Amino acid sequence: MEKEIIWEYFGVKPKNPEKVSVVGIDFGAGELTACLATLRYGELRLEDLAVDNYNTRWAYTAYNDEHKIIGEEVIKYPEEIYTNFKKNPEDAIEKYGARLEGGLTYQYLMEKTFFCLVRNLLKNKIILGDCRGQEEKEIFLFVGRPSSNAWKNHAKEYQRILQRSLHELEAKDWELEPGVKVKVKLSVIVYSEAEAAMASEYYREQIDSKETVVVIDGGSSTFDCVIVRNGRVLGEYSRQVGAGMIEKNMFDCCILELNQKNAGISVDQRKTEHDAKVVDIDFNEGVHTIELRKRKEDYFGPDGNRAYDDNRYSIYMNSSRKRWDIDHAFMELAIQKMPVRVERSYLDEEDKFGGNYTQDYASFWLAIQAFVKGAKARCIEEESGEPLKIDRIILTGGATVMPFVQEIVREVFQVEQNGIQLEQPSVTRRFSVSRGLAYMGYVELTKYQELIRIRQHIQKKLEAIRGKISIQVQTTCKEEIWKEVYIKQIEQWVEEPSMKTLYDWVQITYHIPIDVVRKDLGEFMKKEGIVAELNQVLKENFYKLFPKADCEYHYKIEQEDILTAFEGELKQIQIYLFDLLDAKQKIRNLFGFLGAREIGWHTELMTNEKIKIQIHIKEHKQDILSKLKAQIESRTQEAVSRIYTTMMQNIYQSLESYMEGLTPYFVRGAADVKNGRD
Repeated sequence: MEKEIIWEYFGVKPKNPEKVSVVGIDFGAGELTACLATLRYGELRLEDLAVDNYNTRWAYTAYNDEHKIIGEEVIKYPEEIYTNFKKNPEDAIEKYGARLEGGLTYQYLMEKTFFCLVRNLLKNKIILGDCRGQEEKEIFLFVGRPSSNAWKNHAKEYQRILQRSLHELEAKDWELEPGVKVKVKLSVIVYSEAEAAMASEYYREQIDSKETVVVIDGGSSTFDCVIVRNGRVLGEYSRQVGAGMIEKNMFDCCILELNQKNAGISVDQRKTEHDAKVVDIDFNEGVHTIELRKRKEDYFGPDGNRAYDDNRYSIYMNSSRKRWDIDHAFMELAIQKMPVRVERSYLDEEDKFGGNYTQDYASFWLAIQAFVKGAKARCIEEESGEPLKIDRIILTGGATVMPFVQEIVREVFQVEQNGIQLEQPSVTRRFSVSRGLAYMGYVELTKYQELIRIRQHIQKKLEAIRGKISIQVQTTCKEEIWKEVYIKQIEQWVEEPSMKTLYDWVQITYHIPIDVVRKDLGEFMKKEGIVAELNQVLKENFYKLFPKADCEYHYKIEQEDILTAFEGELKQIQIYLFDLLDAKQKIRNLFGFLGAREIGWHTELMTNEKIKIQIHIKEHKQDILSKLKAQIESRTQEAVSRIYTTMMQNIYQSLESYMEGLTPYFVRGAADVKNGRD
C-alpha cells in the first residue's frame, strides 16, 4: 500500500472523530499485546491493556467444539494449542484454506482468536470510555502487519478476515454501568509494524528529528526494519523469520534426539521424522511444549543475560519421561546448527538477500544475518542511490534481547567503525508495536479531522467564486462561437462556391474546444489569485498546527493540476448553430435587407448576397452575442457543473497529499496537536 489515505483504502471512516477510541493491537505469534491511545488534559497517553481474563501477556489459542479460549488457561488443553497461525497471506485461499490438525483452518483460527481478543478487550471497559448518551461507540482497531510487500499487497484481505470475526460483538449490548448499555462499531485498519515501531520510539522521545535512524523490531513470527529521518520513513524491510523458529528447533532437538552430528538434516526430512515421532508424545503428562518459549526466555534472561543455569525441559514419550538441559550446547544446536525455512516476503520486488523467494538457511543465525544484510541494503538515498549515513540503530521487540541478534547487527552495520550508536532493547520492548500502532492510530485520526476541517474551509472559498467561474466559462463559449462560427465559418461559406445556401452554413454542429475553456479559466484564476490564496491557507494552517516547526513545509497546490483534472473526461460543449439562430422566420427577417425576394434555407445565393450577409453579421456583433447569452447559459450548464466538480475533486486530492506530507510533523508531535504545539 502506498501512502494512500488509509480510510479510503480500507473503506472505513469515523462518523464522529472526536469520540472515537483507538486501540493498537500487535497480533503476534502466541503473544498478543494491545494499547489504548487516550487524550487526557490535552496530552496523549498510551495505556497497555490486558488481552485475556488472566492479566497475562501470554495469549495462546486452543480450539475445538467445546474450548474457544486464549491465555494461560489454554495450557489445560495442550493437544489443541496453536501459537503461530499468522501466515503470510500471499496466497490467501491456499494458505488460509489449508487444514490444520483437528480439521481447523488458519483463517478460522485467525477469526476466532481475534474475536476472543477483542471480546476480552471490551470486557475491560476502559476502551469504551465515557460514551453515555451515545447510541453507538466507535472503536478503531489498528492491527499490525509485517512491512513486506507480500503482506502489504494483501492488507485488505487480512483486514477482511479480521473484520468478519467482529459481527457478533457488534450485535451485543455492552454494559457501561448498571442500567447503562451501548453498542459498538468496530473497524479494523491494518498498519505497518515497522512504522509502528518507529512511532513508538518517537513517542518515547528516543529519535531526534535530524538523525537517520534504523529501527529493528524482532518478534516471534517476523523481523521488521524501518529507516527514518525527521519523522519520515525512508525505507522498510521485513522477513518471515522470527524467534518462534527457535522454539520449533528446540522441540525437534528433544523429540528427535538431535546432536552435533545429525542436527543439520534438511527441513523436509526433519518434518517427516517429526510427524512420525510426535504421535508418541503424551501431552497430558509433564510439561507441555508451550513451556519451550519460557525456557528459551529463561535461558537468555529478561535483558539478554542468562538468568538460570538449572533450566530443564521434560517430555513423556511412550510412557517414559525424558529430560533435557536447556544449556549452552542445547541452544547452540537450536540457533546455529539446525536449518530453518523462511517464506518469501517480497513478490515482484528484487531482493538479493532472499526476500523474493522461499529459502532454507543452514541455521536460524544465518537467517537473521540475511535479514540484517537486507535491512542494511535498504539504507540508501532514494534520489542519489548512495548509502545513507546511519546515526543510530534502535532494537525493539522481544527477540532482540538475544545477544547474538545484537552481535549480528553490530557486525553487519559495522557499528564501531561507522560511529553508529546501538541502542539496547528497552524494558517496554514487548509493547513497542502495540504502542506504536495506537500512536499511529491517533495520528491518522488527527489527520482525518484536520483534513475534514481544511476541506470545509477551502470549499467555502471556492463556493464564493463559483459564479465567477461559471461566467468565465460562458464568456469563453460566446467568444468562441463568435470567432469560429460567425467569423471563420462564414468566411469559408462566402469563399466556397459549392456552399450556395444558408443551410450549407448552419447545418454544421460546433463543439467548443475544452482546451480553450481551460486556458481562459487558467488566466482568470491567475488574475484572481485563486490558487495562490489556497496555498496561503495551507501555509497558515501548517504554522497553526506546528508553530514551533524547525523547517518550512513547501507543499503547494499546482494550478495546472487543477485545470488538467478534467482533461479527457469532459465532452466538448456542443452547439447547434441552427438553434442559436432561432426559428426560420427570424432568419428570413434577419436577412430581409437583401431585397424583396424571399430567402429560405435552401435558397441559392449569389456571392455578393453572401458578402452582404457577412458584413451585416459583423456589424451586429453585440446584438447577436446578446441573443446567444440565454442559449449559452442553458447549453453550458452541465459542462460548468462538471468542470467545477472535477476541479474540486482534484483540489481534494491535493489536500490529501498535503495532509499525508504532514505525517512526519504529526508523528513527531502528536501529543501536542490538540494544543496547537509542535
